[in-house]
Amino acid sequence: MTGTRGYGHRAAWLTLASALVGILLLVGGAGGGSFAAKPAKAESPITLPEPEPIGYSVEGRPIVAFRLGSGPRPVVIVGAIHGSEGNTETLVHQLLRHFATTLHLLPPEVSLYFLPALNPDGLSRGERYNARGVDLNRNWDSGDWQPDSRDASGRVAGGGGAAPFSEPETKALAEWLFAQRDASGQRVTVLFYHSAYPPNGVVMSGSAGPSVTHPFARVVGYRPASGRWEAYPVTGTAPIWCSHHGLSCFEVELPDHRPLSDAQAQRHAAAILSVLVWEQTRPDQRCFAETGFAWRVASVRSGNRVEG
Repeated sequence: MTGTRGYGHRAAWLTLASALVGILLLVGGAGGGSFAAKPAKAESPITLPEPEPIGYSVEGRPIVAFRLGSGPRPVVIVGAIHGSEGNTETLVHQLLRHFATTLHLLPPEVSLYFLPALNPDGLSRGERYNARGVDLNRNWDSGDWQPDSRDASGRVAGGGGAAPFSEPETKALAEWLFAQRDASGQRVTVLFYHSAYPPNGVVMSGSAGPSVTHPFARVVGYRPASGRWEAYPVTGTAPIWCSHHGLSCFEVELPDHRPLSDAQAQRHAAAILSVLVWEQTRPDQRCFAETGFAWRVASVRSGNRVEG
């Protein structure tokens, strides 16, 4: 990652710093800082972008993406690949609303895409699988795909689908990601949100690697995972497929199935903005140092300085 590229004049950095300190004001308190609360202001209506269908589910529900920014480098946030993980859909909507009010923080080379629910059929029932009983994170052409899958309950016959990309949801997302990559000619970053196994908040490195996922975990206050998923065998997963096709991908497991508070969602917004959008991955880089991230993360995590 290159955190020292030119981001404009000092005034632009002060704008970024001011807005991100506003984020930290919302999440402050756990670290014992001296920030003072400001009087609440009347909220203006939030203008959201129009949803763009990228495909349809087995039962014909649209799978939509919301785009913010117009730059060539895509950063993609995906929720509800498992329909039983509804708080991930809620979080993606929270993030969309946050970034829709802070568009001035997006650098001109980035477009942010929000896909709240890859599995709308499962989400409508509160079930992990899609309408054909397939686990959408076991249906990718990852080189290790199997027709039967496993999850925390054990072996699931047919859980991987009839073939890789047999399901319209995974096929649509894969084709859309290829289209983004080919149109931009730049690296595509994909973040998949899950919940909640193991039940303590964890960031899996995937093809993005620890240089991205460790600082992301520091900002949100989660644990960075070491190595591959070992709770049970997994095959046909989206992150492995991404790694085979040059996409920078990782997964975040939320601590439980409850919706995140606004303050918790703001931590994720701060991590996405600093680490994925501005590519600031070290506490001594400007997006951390000039916004107080280094101090705040140190206070929350250890009461001492941040090591990075």
